[in-house]
Amino acid sequence: MTPAAPGARGRLRGGRGLRPVLRIVVIWLSTAFALWFLAWLLPGLDVEDVETAMAAAALLGLLNATAWPLIIRLALPLTVLTLGLFPLLLNGLIIGLNAYLLPGFAVQDLATGVIAALGVTAVNMAVTGLLAIDDDEIYLRRMVRRAGKLSGGAVSDVPGVLFLQVDGLAQAVLKRAIRDGNAPTLASWISAGSHRLIGWETDWS
Repeated sequence: MTPAAPGARGRLRGGRGLRPVLRIVVIWLSTAFALWFLAWLLPGLDVEDVETAMAAAALLGLLNATAWPLIIRLALPLTVLTLGLFPLLLNGLIIGLNAYLLPGFAVQDLATGVIAALGVTAVNMAVTGLLAIDDDEIYLRRMVRRAGKLSGGAVSDVPGVLFLQVDGLAQAVLKRAIRDGNAPTLASWISAGSHRLIGWETDWS
């Protein structure tokens, strides 16, 4: 793995500090607001007061951070068989578990839990999008740390191959980007004859 560029290292260091704390606080408050608002809309969802909404949001975040990664790995075959619908049920079950553990927070049935989970997700996506909380910085930092652990922290000057997956990037779109000068490195590779651009049809994700 080649060393990270100095600018990238600076961005990684700059991504630390208050940004992760701000993200946690914003998602906590938006989740609490979403639960409080959904309780007003959904007859099967009951939130006793604002304090209960805040506690439910905190507990939901804790459950998502601890239980969800383990559950989704174990349930991966069902996720594939149901074409991605099974995680929706899991989200509803986590909302139900939240209601079971927290007094003053009640969910009538699984369907209500699923709808509440979808509502919370939609509100959080809207809020984080409006506030431009940078998920790319967090993802990049995690990938760099993971690569460092896998390589034992060593940096090598041996040439290698970098595989980059860009979801939803059509061949025609990439060709247009190369033609318009928006992908100069790829354009130089192709014009030099060292690389070729080949399209392929994907299957179900």
